Amino acid sequence: MDSPSGEAEDVPHSPPAHLAEQLAARLARLLCRFNRHQPPGKRAEWNGEAYVSHCRHCGQPIVRLARGRWRLSDQRRGVNRM
Repeated sequence: MDSPSGEAEDVPHSPPAHLAEQLAARLARLLCRFNRHQPPGKRAEWNGEAYVSHCRHCGQPIVRLARGRWRLSDQRRGVNRM
């Protein structure tokens, strides 16, 4: 836009939504590499010992350690313990 003096104004703008979504997806996959996973919404099953699900970003089997804290399942890591 031009200002009343005829000069162009620098108007800050947010990046397009698709770029923000791509950045969020990359960040989520990076967190998966550090064993910080997220289940798909509220979908988790009780297997008699713990809540289990699959990560919404990488698809790996995960187990809930505490509310909001999910890690790779021990079965995925080749260890049979809870």
